[in-house]
Amino acid sequence: MTEKDKHELDVLRLHIQQLQISAHQRDHELLTLRKYAAEQQQQLDRQTRLLTMLGLFPDDLNAPGALTSNPTLLLRLLRPAN
Repeated sequence: MTEKDKHELDVLRLHIQQLQISAHQRDHELLTLRKYAAEQQQQLDRQTRLLTMLGLFPDDLNAPGALTSNPTLLLRLLRPAN
């Protein structure tokens, strides 16, 4: 094996190591995002249950008039504008 071949092999090994590090970092970021998404979903579920118990959130959003019912309109009025 020539010196040039050895050098190219070293460059390829270094590149592979960098790719492995990058993949590990992405895996960690993905796990972090999944954990955050699960926490957000739990919080949304809790808030939805509470609003439903208070009668401020329709049980079936596909039901006719579900999004125009008085409690829903009241809830919309109480929310700050985006």
